[in-house]
Amino acid sequence: MLADLGCGSGLGAPALQRQAGAAWIGLDITPQMLDIAASTRSCAGHFVVSDMGQGLPLRASCLDGAISISAVQARLGRGGADVL
Repeated sequence: MLADLGCGSGLGAPALQRQAGAAWIGLDITPQMLDIAASTRSCAGHFVVSDMGQGLPLRASCLDGAISISAVQARLGRGGADVL
């Protein structure tokens, strides 16, 4: 299973679908962004409201990999390059 941490509107969903088939999950803190993701991405998979700063609502060792493209972009967009 692959995860997209801070998936936002789900732009990474098609790539996760190609790489992991149905075994992927998108997590984001903003329910409105996940609503957009669910309504505009026609991919198998799941979108879940989650604050990655508070840990993930997943069983230990269940992920094979994770990406966080949108979360990094959002942090950079707020002048957060110094913490990366």
